[in-house]
Amino acid sequence: MTVSSPANRRLRRVALVSDWFAPRVGGIELHVADLARALQTRGMEVVVLTTTPGDASIPGIRVQRVSSPVWPGTDLAISPRLIGKFRAAFAAGRFDVIHVHISVISPAGYAAVLAARTLRLPVVATFHSLLHGTAHVLRTINLLWRWSQWPMVVSGVSGKVAQNLQRAAPGLAVEILPNGVDPSFWGAPVPPRRQTADKIVAVSAMRLFPKKRPRALLRAFRIARDYGRAAGKQMILYVAGDGPERPRLERYRIRHGLTDDIIFPGTLSRRALASLYREAHLFVMSSIRESFGIAVLEARCAGLPIVALKASGAAEFLRSGATALLADNDDQLAFFWARLAIDDELRNRLSGTDEVVARFAWPAVAEQHIRSYSRAAELIRATGSALNSKTA
Repeated sequence: MTVSSPANRRLRRVALVSDWFAPRVGGIELHVADLARALQTRGMEVVVLTTTPGDASIPGIRVQRVSSPVWPGTDLAISPRLIGKFRAAFAAGRFDVIHVHISVISPAGYAAVLAARTLRLPVVATFHSLLHGTAHVLRTINLLWRWSQWPMVVSGVSGKVAQNLQRAAPGLAVEILPNGVDPSFWGAPVPPRRQTADKIVAVSAMRLFPKKRPRALLRAFRIARDYGRAAGKQMILYVAGDGPERPRLERYRIRHGLTDDIIFPGTLSRRALASLYREAHLFVMSSIRESFGIAVLEARCAGLPIVALKASGAAEFLRSGATALLADNDDQLAFFWARLAIDDELRNRLSGTDEVVARFAWPAVAEQHIRSYSRAAELIRATGSALNSKTA
């Protein structure tokens, strides 16, 4: 099976490959859909290839489901035939470039990389999550097969992810391809919130999974609320999102007498979330293992000051003391939260948007992606020339 080389033609058809996509809801799923739309506005033909089962259609996006058995209780594909299935899909689609989106566990993503390699198609592999245990696996595979020397572009959504990858494969060149955002949708530009308020509304948005640390968020709120009460401030927290931690969080709320102070609205549409941001005074994120922090970026577009942990990937685009207060630990997170609630002048000074947001607007981010696609094609062209010279 062969495909025509993209080396001598314009890059036009791109396959976005992701283990996770609609009808699932999450950061990668939304990012891939947004990226598809952004690339299409630049004249590219885009197909999303995913092993996520379901028949949910996404307006304006062509989705091709790659059928596969899945791990019981999950949507995670498990099949030795994945490589062959992706190879057939790539050949039939006559794609010019394959962009693979990789999470913590991504059998479809890795199968797609191998399939594209056998067809000598340009590949961009973007890692969306911090590696943790996966780093040891990638390090071992690199020792055996030298994947870090393959002709493909490897990227991470943040500098933190890039550092993870370079520890797994020392010497690997890693680009940064960040998540994108539509600042105008979230309310930018908006004036700073120049008001004194006795009732301070904080928002957080996350999947309610242990790694997002929602219980740490509730504990920090409980401490911050006590500080706020002493200063005459009423404090409310909205936690948008859903997940398996929800029952435990509900019990925590009841046990500590927080039923009137903490609200779980469930998973909100982007429109509903943007509306909530317009009524809020600040955004809080308790996650440490956040590779990027798209929810934080969206809140910044809405002009909200941020309270977050320095260990998060979101710290890369937040400016401590200018748009955010970045804490070293959970106790400091609670203290900074209370400080922003009590100090109206500080809260207003940290509100409003800044020039950092523009770097992540989709037009700029889409151009970054297209440049990476071109570099991937150049790598294939260079290796082809090298092979030809050796056989001449």
